[in-house]
Amino acid sequence: MPAPIEGSKTQALLSTLEEATAQHGRYYDQYLSFNIRFESDNTSAFRDAKRFRDMLQTLGIPVASTELVITDKDVDPRWSVTALVLGVARRVARTMGRTLIIGHYAGHSRVGEGGLEFFAAPGKEQSFRYDSTLQPFCIEDSTFCDADIILILDSHYSGAATRDSPLTTRSVEVVAAVKADSEIIAEIKNDTFTSRLAEMVLQHVRRGDSSISFAELVSELRESNYPDRYPEYWLRTGRVGVRVPVLANVSVPLHYRTLMSPNSLATGHRNSGIRDILRSSSPSASTSNYMALFSVRIGDADASSEEVRKLVEWVHSLDPSIGLEVTNVYPSYPTVIIFYSPWSLWAQLNGLPGFSLICEALGRDKLQGIISLLTDSNPLPNASPLSIETI
Repeated sequence: MPAPIEGSKTQALLSTLEEATAQHGRYYDQYLSFNIRFESDNTSAFRDAKRFRDMLQTLGIPVASTELVITDKDVDPRWSVTALVLGVARRVARTMGRTLIIGHYAGHSRVGEGGLEFFAAPGKEQSFRYDSTLQPFCIEDSTFCDADIILILDSHYSGAATRDSPLTTRSVEVVAAVKADSEIIAEIKNDTFTSRLAEMVLQHVRRGDSSISFAELVSELRESNYPDRYPEYWLRTGRVGVRVPVLANVSVPLHYRTLMSPNSLATGHRNSGIRDILRSSSPSASTSNYMALFSVRIGDADASSEEVRKLVEWVHSLDPSIGLEVTNVYPSYPTVIIFYSPWSLWAQLNGLPGFSLICEALGRDKLQGIISLLTDSNPLPNASPLSIETI
């Protein structure tokens, strides 16, 4: 059971929820991307590398500025991957402003004593470990303090990369093909995790979305149960997920358009007019109906206090399209509040102190029985649910 929220208690929870429900995109002064695969790979990773580049093109951002193909002659690939990370770090350090980095790996992986490890192919010794190469992206460090990062991992056990990294003030997302304890089911040709992500991005761009949330894309994949396995999303650091601007769909005056070319974005060109336009572009509401029920434990806060009442009122005042609801409040030690929300919102809160998933399902109807059970029964010792209307 997770430790309760301490300190300012209810106010800390309110601040966390305010950040998580914020619907505003962020302007980036520079966009960087990289792709990693093994030359000896036998999973058609070269096709997924192309699909990744296609996805970037669809978003209107520079296509894989760095592509690392680990050759058969590379005796110790970790140094090649480390060199890639250091190269990205140098480009971030040279840029005034904020950078978005999108990285991609497709191929084989396994979990051993040292954690998640990527390798060339069965019978091949070539490998590199996540924790000694890519994980530094997730650690609070002056090199990457002005960068948000999305890592897309299309491999067996890739969900293991979502664990055990410290929280920082930046946003770092891991988008994994499967859970930490799962292998990828044999792929249907041309229908990999990467291809599905690229296809969904294209659908969102065609409908005119001004930004893309990978938390929402993963939620839609979980909703479709594609195919009989669940991809993972984890906001590894920070409290607010990344919304990737769809530059092709942003309405920009004619005299700004030349400044939004891939070349100007890649070199970190800054322009306050473009920044204001991107910030004012509101994202479309999520189309996913995949929902989550979760609890939050708040220190020794009094559930009937003014603070809790204000928290419930604030949740009720949110735009209904956000989908966050309070279903129950249990006055106990600690106070427990039950929330209902889209899975994509829960995914950005998962792992924070005091937060715990109760269940997830497609649509409120599937969760209604559990919500009713929590309302009608007394699952917590010495605690009875308070009526939300009377708080």
